[in-house]
Amino acid sequence: MVGLLVMALSTVFLASQFDKGWIPHDDGTLAHSAERVLRGELPHRDFDSLYTGGLAYLHALAFRVLGVDLLSLRWTLLLFSLGFVSTVYWIGLRMASPVLSGAVTLLCLVWSVPSYFASMPSWYNLFLAIFGIAFLLRHVEDGRKRWLVLAGLMAGFSCLVKSIGLYSVAGALLFLVYQEQTTSCRKGSSSSSGSGKLDGYSVFVLGSLALFSGTLVLLALRNAGAMEFLHFALPGLGLVGFLVWNGRSRWGTPAARRFRSLFISVGSYGLGVFLPLLVFSLPYILSGSLTALYEGIFELPQRRFSDDMLHPLPSIFTLVTLTPLMIILVAGATLRRCWGPFRYLAILLGLGFLGVLFFASRDGVYRSIWHSVRPVVPLVSLVTCVMLARRGIADSLSEKMRSQIFLLVAMSSMVSLVQFPYPFAIYFCFAAPVVILAVFSVAIHQARGTRPFYLAFLIFYLLFAAGWLNRGFIRHIGAKFTARPEVAEFELDRASLKVPEDDALLYRDLCKLISRHSRPGDYIYAAPDCPELYFLSGRLNPTGTILDVFDRDMASDTEARDRRILATLAEKNVNVVVLCREPEFSRGVSENLGAAIRELYPHRIDFPYFSAFWR
Repeated sequence: MVGLLVMALSTVFLASQFDKGWIPHDDGTLAHSAERVLRGELPHRDFDSLYTGGLAYLHALAFRVLGVDLLSLRWTLLLFSLGFVSTVYWIGLRMASPVLSGAVTLLCLVWSVPSYFASMPSWYNLFLAIFGIAFLLRHVEDGRKRWLVLAGLMAGFSCLVKSIGLYSVAGALLFLVYQEQTTSCRKGSSSSSGSGKLDGYSVFVLGSLALFSGTLVLLALRNAGAMEFLHFALPGLGLVGFLVWNGRSRWGTPAARRFRSLFISVGSYGLGVFLPLLVFSLPYILSGSLTALYEGIFELPQRRFSDDMLHPLPSIFTLVTLTPLMIILVAGATLRRCWGPFRYLAILLGLGFLGVLFFASRDGVYRSIWHSVRPVVPLVSLVTCVMLARRGIADSLSEKMRSQIFLLVAMSSMVSLVQFPYPFAIYFCFAAPVVILAVFSVAIHQARGTRPFYLAFLIFYLLFAAGWLNRGFIRHIGAKFTARPEVAEFELDRASLKVPEDDALLYRDLCKLISRHSRPGDYIYAAPDCPELYFLSGRLNPTGTILDVFDRDMASDTEARDRRILATLAEKNVNVVVLCREPEFSRGVSENLGAAIRELYPHRIDFPYFSAFWR
């Protein structure tokens, strides 16, 4: 009954807002890419895909089944969101009562999809990470390798959505190393205890962990800041340190059996990861386009890193806002019992939280609440290492409980890397449910005296998210609370959404002008960064460009790029050109290209942010 109630509340809450709001270039990129796939084009070969390309196929399927409409993408996200909610609840039941699991599930929900209900790839990375965690938990329960294959499938699909699916793979591999250590200790007899000397297996694992640690450090040093190291490197380094400490007692044991155990587990998981990638690659192999696929997945993102500034995390002084949660987590990890009267302080904490919520709309308070959640990942990672390393506390937990905790913390440490290199607040939401489950797994196994405090935190962050995060304007999330603007019907055949009134009026007028001077199926040219105009107007893109910042010659040879675009306009008989005066990512068109367009297309109307030309 609790599960049904959670699903009903989630469905009603999501359905009440799933068709409201948008960011033009986000929805436009997703829809324009899906429509090109629907016409038989291949991502990376025929057009620049910002992501791996798998999501474009899912969206193309949604268009085929539900109709070519932006709302079809939202229906797809809604369906997956409900599967995500039910899976989070199932995971919660592995550790706690239905009521507590339901509350944690609702907390995971309000800190995720409702904050930005657009069918973005990072949401699907989150969903697939949760599904993979569920399969790995089943493997913990019965040890069957089929669950590893299914978990690998989820990670493989996640990589097809966006390359950051590799973070889930990294978290799972850390967990499999821990599982091998656990099963080795369980199966080993006293006569096969470690000699303390390094053996072949231990050298292999230590070398792999060292390579992984070096990668994390290089990742953090890309921004070269203390907070970047804290957020991106420290959680993984803490887990690596624990794995080295935990495995040292088995050094010198017969390596063959341990190699076999690890390779079977990693091989089963890797098989699941590999199969979706192989199937996705077949059209590129058959068409001789593997080079285009490689460049699109590995080289294209580097252009964004070089053109966009890497945004800094909040100042190190904001860590003071983490103090209340840090005290409770550290106390629970180091004390087997809590002093009785200490529990009554939870009431004072709850009253303090109510006072904070009363002022949550104020910029300083709002930002402080956000600052208090961003560093939770390194905190819970280090606390977990302390808990599992302290023999008295670890011995009080069953083997299954320890595996659950390590799995969830390892996955949260890796999935939270979605915030690199753009740690905007919304990027934390792409990982928040996994982080919440990690904190939950640690908290539920700590001393009972700490539970009232965790309950106060749960209620506080649940109310904050429902009252402020989910009602806030997406572009201001994490910086200040701004209520979402009033919305109006788009009144376009391909966009059954409710968007800000100014956007609805602007794009209706633009699409009317385009339809007066071109026919459905004609080519138009809209740039820079205007994929939404191709989709909303039902016109074709004469180039392979989605966002101009990814053009190979955008920065290297502006004159050659201008000549290429003008030649394409002539070849495709383009009759309408729309230029964006304030592009989101790219530079505006060059002076030479702008002058040539004004000469070739003498008729002009200026709109807010856009200028339309035709002949």
